[in-house]
Formats: sequence, C-alpha cells, structure tokens
Amino acid sequence: MRTILQGGTVVQVGRRAVGRADVVIEDGRIAEVADHAVPGGDDSVVDVSGLVVCPGFIDAHVHAEGALWSASCLEPALAQGVTTVVLGQDGCSWAPVSAATWELAQDYFAAINGRLPGPPRDLTVGELLDGFDRRAQNVAYLVPHGNLRSLVTSSAVPLEQDELSRAVRHLEDALADGAVGMSTGLDYIPSRYGDAREIAALCEPLRAADLVYASHLRAATADIERALGELVSVGEESGVRVHASHLKGQWNLIQPVLHRDAALTYDSYPYVAACSLLAMYVLPAHLQATDRATTLRNLREARLSFDADRLSRLTISNAPAFRSLEGLTVTAAADRTGTPVADFVLRLLRECELEVAVISAGPAVSSEDIRRIASDARHCGGSDGIYLGSRPHPRGHAAFTVLLRMYLDDGAGWLGAAEHLATRPASIFALAGRGDIRAGYAADLAVFDEAAIASAATFDQPAVLSGGLRLAYVNGEVAWSSGSWTGSNSGRALRH
Repeated sequence: MRTILQGGTVVQVGRRAVGRADVVIEDGRIAEVADHAVPGGDDSVVDVSGLVVCPGFIDAHVHAEGALWSASCLEPALAQGVTTVVLGQDGCSWAPVSAATWELAQDYFAAINGRLPGPPRDLTVGELLDGFDRRAQNVAYLVPHGNLRSLVTSSAVPLEQDELSRAVRHLEDALADGAVGMSTGLDYIPSRYGDAREIAALCEPLRAADLVYASHLRAATADIERALGELVSVGEESGVRVHASHLKGQWNLIQPVLHRDAALTYDSYPYVAACSLLAMYVLPAHLQATDRATTLRNLREARLSFDADRLSRLTISNAPAFRSLEGLTVTAAADRTGTPVADFVLRLLRECELEVAVISAGPAVSSEDIRRIASDARHCGGSDGIYLGSRPHPRGHAAFTVLLRMYLDDGAGWLGAAEHLATRPASIFALAGRGDIRAGYAADLAVFDEAAIASAATFDQPAVLSGGLRLAYVNGEVAWSSGSWTGSNSGRALRH
C-alpha cells in the first residue's frame, strides 16, 4: 500500500521549490511528488494541510553510540526532525578494534560515547554497522583515526612507515565495510599524536573513493587560524575533501582560511559553550597516556595546581561516581564536598576513572559569529550532542531546532534550512538518495507545524524535547507521531 502525504507545503531543494504538493511513499521511497492532488483510492492518505514537509535532517556530528544502541531511538534528535546521524566522530569510537584494543576504545571516550556491552573482542566497522541496522534512525559511520592508530602502535609519536602502511590497510577494510569517511580528534588521545604528514598519507584511500576527512581541529580554541590551516594543508597535500567538525571562532579569522580550499566544508552548533572530557581540559599532556591505567597511575603520583578561574567555568555534566554534583561548576562541587579544589579535581578523575565530561565556556565569539558561521554555503548542521549524565549540554536536544528557527526567522527560509540541515550533509558524507524530496529518494521526511517550532532545552533543564514536529518518516515508516517515537525501527545502517 502507498502512503500519500496530501496538501502540505513541500520543500524540494533540487527544484528550488517550496509549495503545495502531494508526496507519495511506496516501499520506503518517494514514488512521486505531484503539484496536483493525487487520488487516494485504496492508499493511506495523510492530511498534512497547513504543515511543511521537509527532508529529514542529517546530524553531521553527534556522539550517540551508547544512547542509540541502548534505546534504539535517539528521541531528542528525532523530535527535531533528525532522521540520520553520523557517528564515529573525533577520532574515537567503537570500531574497528581488536580484543587487545577494545578497552582503549571503550574507556577513553566512555563519558561521551558510552560503552558497547559485551566482552572484549575483535569488531569490524561492518559488524558495528550491522548492530546499528534497524534502529529508529539511519546511521552512517566515520572511521576513527585513533582506533586505526591503536591497532598498529601504542606510541605517542607519528606513525612510522610500516605502521602507516598497516593503518592504511585497516582504513581500506573499514571503507570496504561501508564507512563514509575518516575522523580525527586532534586534541584527544591517541589521535593527537598524528601529524599532518601521517593524516595526509592516511587520506589516500579516502581521496580514491571521494570520501571525506572530518577533523576535530588541533587546539582550535587557542588559535583557530592555525588549527584550520592544518586541515587545509592536509587537503592540499592529499587532494581529499576536508571537513571541520563543530567549527567555532571569530568569523573574521575563519573566513580567510576557508578560502584557501574551495572544497572545504564544516558543521557547527549554535552555542558558544562546549562540552568535552575534563581530563582534556585540565591535565597536562605528559600525564595522559594511551591507556587509562597508566593515566590513573600518573595521577596518583602527581602534584598539580589548576587555574581557579578555568575551573569556575567548567560545569560537571557527566560523572558516574558523583551524580549529585552534576550541574555544579567544579569549584562549587569542591566547596560542597569541603575539599580543596585541586584535590577535588584529582579525586573526581580517580573515582570516576577519568569518565567525566564537563561543559566549558567557549572561545570569545559573538552571536553574530555563530550566525555567520551557520549561514555560509560551506556549513551543515551538527549537534555534537552527548546524551550521557543528568546535565548534558542542551545542544543534543535543541541544536537543530535553534538552527531551523534561525533560518526561518532570518530570511533563509525552508529552502535554506533544508540545504544546511539535510541536502548539504547528504552530499558531504556521500549519502546518496537522501537529503531532498524527489522521486526515487528514501522517504526520510519531517513534517512541521512552523508556528510551533521552538526549542525548550536550557543549560538548567537540558533534557527537554523540542516542539513543532508533527510527523517523521524514516525509510517510509512513521517514526514520530503525537509527540513521541512510535516504536518503529526502520532506520538503516548506511553504507557508501
């Protein structure tokens, strides 16, 4: 049986059209987009008069491995119209791993990605994608650079030639399994140990397959021009398409560097505050090792002092051993426990075994910088959402709604919104047949009541769902209706 969405305002980016049309869904795909009323007959007819039918959004950067694995639905994202997520971000995720590197991949980013259940084992990207098949949303995956490094070395220096050759073979295997690109996290272990030469060499299989290299830039808060320049240099040397993850900074510094590489793209979320690992923010590099046990041993022997102002601007979002302190700044949490702040930081890291995430005041950027970044033709939407802890950053529950509202209110309209939040990320990550409403494309659709689109999540109450979505279809099945997930698991693991 076909389903006909009848009488809505349909957003078609390829046709540059926003207007009344009927959308016919059959066998998980869009069979027809008609500018006339399609007779219903024996079909299922859904009246969407007065509503806007938009391509389902694609979150270009999100940390939802654990949340999506355990719950099958990333409900805060689906409530915003997100029907596809791109995992494997920042050079750290669950595959590829061997039994020997399993714990390295699980431990380091546990506060951000969560943990994959089960005993240590070899796990390929193909096997991980099989596990994400038939969830509520579609899943695409980037090969994490840190995982590749861990498979060939435990050293804290750039890869030697033989190690690099083996890492390239692992990357080729992962791409053959369907990964849509590679990610680095150049502030994180062990990805930070790779230099531009190493990364450019690893990009050769990506260039050959016309897949993207996405990077959490190195020390971007301190020097965005230099950080972005390193990414551009990798693109120049390797010929690969390059993409900057969660780009943030002063637009007047960013814009000149962007123009060095015409193919460079980026994602961003519309908040100044960031969220990441406490250890990354406060621990000297020489104390951090590739394995958790060594770092914890280093902490036991350390005598550290910390910048008091810096700690007062870090808010605990996820600390499993200190749930009652989540939502407090590190300084306030130390005061509550009656512990000197330096001692408290070490205690927090030790007792949580480094599994601590914090929200951090961001770089010196303005709301205008955020708008300029999000309005540029190179931009696509990425929430950088983290769904662990009792006080997560609200970006996971609201980034796409805030961006959507911004495009509608600032004059970009539904076409501009769909380009940034659906069509462009589909192109960047080689998600063929998605990101637009046209015959033959997957029926990933978000149906909005424009007047009701609003974000409700705040830093004080971050886990509040956005409003305005009336229906969502994932591969032709209703995934969202009447304000909640329907229980449908029609999402697919997307392979390039």
